[in-house]
Amino acid sequence: KNQLLQWDSFISQNILFLKEKFHDLNRPSFYLIYGRNDELDSDNKSIIESEFASNVNRKFSTFDDLALDFKTLLMRLEFTKS
Repeated sequence: KNQLLQWDSFISQNILFLKEKFHDLNRPSFYLIYGRNDELDSDNKSIIESEFASNVNRKFSTFDDLALDFKTLLMRLEFTKS
């Protein structure tokens, strides 16, 4: 988690220099997938969510969140097929 936050901070602070070296550079998106819902208590999950929700280029999910998102996507695809 901290490594992603540090990279995001570094890029934000040095964006002009980086764009001189890498002309097509866009601000990257950072996606943290961290454990299962039952491994995180609500306080820890809230802390991580708040750290990652503070910027539009950061997203946080647990593996359970991803599984639910995938099920929802499959249900939408099945609905549009019929």
